[in-house]
Amino acid sequence: MWCDNLSAKALASNPVMHARFKHIEIDVHYHNVRIISVYSLSFFLSTMLLAIRMFVPAVSVVVKMIDAPLAARDFP
Repeated sequence: MWCDNLSAKALASNPVMHARFKHIEIDVHYHNVRIISVYSLSFFLSTMLLAIRMFVPAVSVVVKMIDAPLAARDFP
């Protein structure tokens, strides 16, 4: 399991921290059991290294192209 959140990694691997949180998702308990039983491992992956980041600049260009005709302009 790859995660870009150090808190999520700590929460999934430490059952003592579970008592500190009032509302906790069931999938955290599921991953905790799997991590303890060594069926899966969790590693930290920086957000800067995610493959999805290569699509962000392309999307911003498309948004600017769509937004350009709708932009408010001052007329003399």
